[in-house]
Amino acid sequence: MSIGEKLTKLLRLYRRGAIASEAGITTATLRTVIQGKHKPSMDTVLGLARVLNVDPGWLIDPTREFPPQQAGARANSKTDRLAAVA
Repeated sequence: MSIGEKLTKLLRLYRRGAIASEAGITTATLRTVIQGKHKPSMDTVLGLARVLNVDPGWLIDPTREFPPQQAGARANSKTDRLAAVA
């Protein structure tokens, strides 16, 4: 599963503009990463992973499937919502 596919599933739960802003990127950058037109920098990957509470390694590894294990492996309402999307 590509980073774009993973982000598409994750972002069903959030406003893209808010996620991009919190991750320190523009919505245009987020859109091009999702579409596979732009390879994200490590700073972008780390920012998105932090905001979405996922492991950055999971985000960039195409062999790791959805849903992600949450960073810190804490169960919370966000984890429950991610499981429902899968």
